[in-house]
Amino acid sequence: THRPYSPASELEEVATTMKYMGGTQLHPLLTENFLKILEKFYPDLEMA
Repeated sequence: THRPYSPASELEEVATTMKYMGGTQLHPLLTENFLKILEKFYPDLEMA
């Protein structure tokens, strides 16, 4: 999305952040399933 105060985040950055937040600030099972979907549609996606 376009935000005038900051540029959009890259998908790798978002996925990595979600991976580390899964189980603490995000529901672990939902986060894991969402990341699996991302990996299916973006096989070259690199998460730290």
